[in-house]
Amino acid sequence: MNIEVNKILEADVRTISRMISMIEQLDEQAFRILSTIDNHTGNAITLGITGSPGAGKSTLVNQLINEIRKLNMTVAVLAVDPSSPYSGGAILGDRIRMADQHNDESVYIRSLSSRGESGGIPMILGSMIRLLDAANFDVIMIETVGVGQTEVKIMNFADLVAVILTPESGDSIQMIKAGLMEIADLYVINKADRPGADRLIADLNATIISQHKGPAPAPRIAKTQATSGKGVPEMLQEILTYHDHMKSTGNLAERKGTQRSNETYEIINYLSLNYISEFVNNTPEFTQILDEVKTRSADPYTSSNIIMNKLKEIIEKE
Repeated sequence: MNIEVNKILEADVRTISRMISMIEQLDEQAFRILSTIDNHTGNAITLGITGSPGAGKSTLVNQLINEIRKLNMTVAVLAVDPSSPYSGGAILGDRIRMADQHNDESVYIRSLSSRGESGGIPMILGSMIRLLDAANFDVIMIETVGVGQTEVKIMNFADLVAVILTPESGDSIQMIKAGLMEIADLYVINKADRPGADRLIADLNATIISQHKGPAPAPRIAKTQATSGKGVPEMLQEILTYHDHMKSTGNLAERKGTQRSNETYEIINYLSLNYISEFVNNTPEFTQILDEVKTRSADPYTSSNIIMNKLKEIIEKE
């Protein structure tokens, strides 16, 4: 067995970090290694954490790590940050906000750049999750940039999705109606000591009752105060109970199967885009068309169709 693979299965931090960087760069060796370790995946609990900016996601994740470790479970966090417009790298640095965990060898935290992807989620996130799953982390948390209709992509990668809301966010129910009802397995009312928390919970319950359909269990509601840790043990228990229920009913196996299918599609999409971009930039006929667009002697829309039609001709000939 490849020594690199052994190090991954032993959760060697340096090897895992190097592999994630290789995945980000679409390194073919990384995907060959992922293929080798595929039969070691499927055991981790993957939890998506999403919510509007300022809802306290990072603080809550930090507290969840503490509670997970009390159960002697290992945990990995992929914190997706906005991209720097200059370097393309992550700019918020959740690793700094979770500095308390750095000395724990059973905790792995990595900040990722969203790289401008729709919903703030990099397409190759599924491959990174599979890597951490093979490294035998019990829980893998994915903290997303923010919340919106495009944020529903997190459901393609997580077994459970926790949506973090706060009492003062007057548009909370509007956000739920905008699509979150379809992805949330757990609503977490953070800063629950503030006015309006009980009203928000009542509104959520009414919405859940009126809109929930299908065989999957109805979303749960938890109350937390992330800064003090109050309610976080109960939140974790809700997550574990919900996960066990999904496992016993077969919903979890179905969701994990969908995740694998989605990951395959995302890899194809990502590799295709990069291949086409490289091919266009290295083909004189296409670069000439792009130069014509730059000098305004051609428009982007017509030029795009010309390039795509020529690409189709090349593909069909092969």
